[in-house]
Amino acid sequence: ISLTRHCLEVEPADRPRDAAVLAARVADYLDSVQERLKTAELEKAKALTRSIEERRRRKLQVGMAASLLIVMILVGGGGFWYWQQQNLRREGLQKSLARIETLHAQADADPLNVATWREALAAAEQALEAHRALGDNEALITLRERRDMLESVTSEAERDAQLLERLQEIREAKNDSNFYASTDRTYEEAFAKAGIPLEQWSADEAAQAIRQREDEIAVKIAASLDHWADWRRNTLFNEEGANELAAIARLVDPDPWRNRLRDTVSIQDSEQRLAALQPLRESLDVENTQALTLNLLGNALANSGDSTGAMEVLREANNVHPQDVWLAHDLATALSVRGDIEG
Repeated sequence: ISLTRHCLEVEPADRPRDAAVLAARVADYLDSVQERLKTAELEKAKALTRSIEERRRRKLQVGMAASLLIVMILVGGGGFWYWQQQNLRREGLQKSLARIETLHAQADADPLNVATWREALAAAEQALEAHRALGDNEALITLRERRDMLESVTSEAERDAQLLERLQEIREAKNDSNFYASTDRTYEEAFAKAGIPLEQWSADEAAQAIRQREDEIAVKIAASLDHWADWRRNTLFNEEGANELAAIARLVDPDPWRNRLRDTVSIQDSEQRLAALQPLRESLDVENTQALTLNLLGNALANSGDSTGAMEVLREANNVHPQDVWLAHDLATALSVRGDIEG
């Protein structure tokens, strides 16, 4: 438009001088147009590139955010699952330990009941196997300690039960024709098998080993020592051997009443022995006295010449311990001595 106006000027001097000038002006114009078009194309290309890059960045940001969210969900879910599993394991361990402790307490309350000790041990072994399958090392350490402890205690309980059972068998076999010759050896073998070699140990060593048992068991063992001592004294006439056994029984079972009885039965003079037995008879608590001890007192009265006192003690003892064969046997003997066999 500017060139056209220049060409149409009123004054000839104001117009282009010739065609060459006009051609140059047209060429310059075309060059400028071409340059502007090129610049516009470049700007358009740059804008398009920027738009593509922006879209890529947004897609990348969205992808990264989504990936992060997925990771957070997975980590959070995995953490929750792990926490839940840990809680379940802890609860399982606590339940196992509670059951084991309950059975342990029941066994402690009745130490002569070997079946309860075995049940407690079985519960510990079952819990140990269950947690071993879970790979719970912390629980395994705790349960292994409990299992090992119960295994040891159960073994001791079985050993003591076998000893008491064997001592009872020896007592019940005292009328066997072979018993007279083998009594001492049989008793010694029974104690040695239980880890108490009486023929090798002093009274203090033997008593210490027996006192390691539960009190109820130790008192029963002491009563069996009293029976053995009575057998040595009145059947084998071995007073020294009887006193050795009585010394162990005193150390194991320091009960004042029973120790006075042990001292009294060792008195050689029957009248003096009977005089010392009377206060013991009067202070006797039959309900809370073992059958073996009642048997010892009854026989001591009989051997001291008091058949009536012996019969009364043995009758009361038989009422409290109706399953004891030798109480019934010695009661029948006392009654026959008095001519009162129908009692």
